[in-house]
Amino acid sequence: MILLPWPDSRLSPNARTHYRVKAKIAAEHKQIGYFAAKPDSFSRILPEGRIPIRVIFHAPDRRRRDIDNIFSSCKNFCDGIALAYGIDDSRFRPITLDFAAETFPKGKIEIFFE
Repeated sequence: MILLPWPDSRLSPNARTHYRVKAKIAAEHKQIGYFAAKPDSFSRILPEGRIPIRVIFHAPDRRRRDIDNIFSSCKNFCDGIALAYGIDDSRFRPITLDFAAETFPKGKIEIFFE
């Protein structure tokens, strides 16, 4: 399991963030994903071909959220994880997305390799 923080709202596809600000935040999120996955990459050998993943979102509150927008905000996390493993992130297929029943203060994201 890879544990990540809740993504910055400025990375949402619906956000009207200036491209320079968004690029800086995206680079930070890629680095977060990389360092979250790096320790696991030393001990896990991923199979060839497709790698199914399950992503569970623990929202910071009970507001309704669009799951595809939240996952889009996490693109840079996935890029960093793929970089840590030395693979192309297009191998993460199929991707199962779900919200956890309980909330978590400040939110979190759990990624499991199936």
